[in-house]
This record gives sequence, C-alpha cells and structure tokens, in this order.
Amino acid sequence: MRSSGGVAALTAALLLTSCTADAEQTASPASTTTTPTTTTPNTPPSTTTTTTTTPPAVTTTVPKTTTVVPTTVLTTTIAPAAPAPPSPPVEVALIKAMDAGSITWVPARIVRAESNNTRAEATATQARTTPIAPGATFRTPLGCTPNAADGLRLDGDGLGLVPCTRHDFTNGSFHLPYAPRLTFDGQGRITEVADRYHP
Repeated sequence: MRSSGGVAALTAALLLTSCTADAEQTASPASTTTTPTTTTPNTPPSTTTTTTTTPPAVTTTVPKTTTVVPTTVLTTTIAPAAPAPPSPPVEVALIKAMDAGSITWVPARIVRAESNNTRAEATATQARTTPIAPGATFRTPLGCTPNAADGLRLDGDGLGLVPCTRHDFTNGSFHLPYAPRLTFDGQGRITEVADRYHP
C-alpha cells in the first residue's frame, strides 16, 4: 500500500512541476533586441559651416529739387541815331571840275552885268570836292543831249527842268553847266544839280 501511495505522490509532483514550467514560459517577458552600434575609429567630429549671405545694400536716390529763380534781363535798346539833317543847298555854284563820282565847285553869286544882264561871280577862292550821292538827279534848261527837249523848260527860279543822266551831265560833251544850285543829303553828298539858264 505504501508503494502505491509513493508513486502517486511522485506522479503528482511531476505534474505540478510540468504545469509550473508551462506557466513560466507563457508569462515570460517580451524579448528585447539590442542593435549593436558600429563606431568608426579616428573619425573626426563633423563640423557644420553656416554661411550667412548679406543682401546688397539698397541705395535710395533722392531726386534733387532744382528751384529755378527767374532772371530779369535788362535789355537796353539803343535807338539808332537820327540821320543828320541835310546841309542847306548852295543856291549858286561855279563848277570847276566833275566826273561820275564827284563835283569840284566854289560858292558864287549872281551879279548884274552889262552883257546878258547877269553873271555868276565866285565868293570864295577855295574849291571843294563833294561826292555825288547814289540816285542823284540832274536837270538843265535844255537837256544834256541833242534834241533832249523841244524847247526851254524852267521852273520859277529860272532852273532847268529837263532831266539828264549822271553820265551825260558829268561828261560835259553837250552841256556845260553855268551856275547850278547844289542840294545835299545828311552826309554832305550832292543829291541834285539844277543848272541855271543863261542866254
């Protein structure tokens, strides 16, 4: 009887041990996997270089304000000088010489004479040479060329009214002036020669 009881106790002990082992396997904690770290020898620590880019300076151009100050220009207008008044005419002149550009003459006067009633007499000995102005006119009692007039033509002062050209009057080929009246401009040039009639 003691042998059967010992076997039964041994069997119960083995069963308890088996159950305990199964329970430990079931309740075992989760496994932990460790990843080995590989370190490379003699590797210097990494250096991080930070490059900071500075933006270009912004230049702000401020426009200049130009103030224009009006300038008053004083303009002096010089009026042209008034032309000189003409010299008074010489009522009687004795012509000594003449050409297309000038006449040489002396002042004279009309005096009574036994023949032809009058004659021209010089009142000065110093002759004057005067230029002839452009556009000067010449007139005589009968003209300066043959058949220039049909007859004697005079004004109220006994001066000729027949016109002549400068060339015909100054060359003296047909008419020799007797005692003409000379008229001048403001520059002293002769502007008109009006010859006097003398029979």
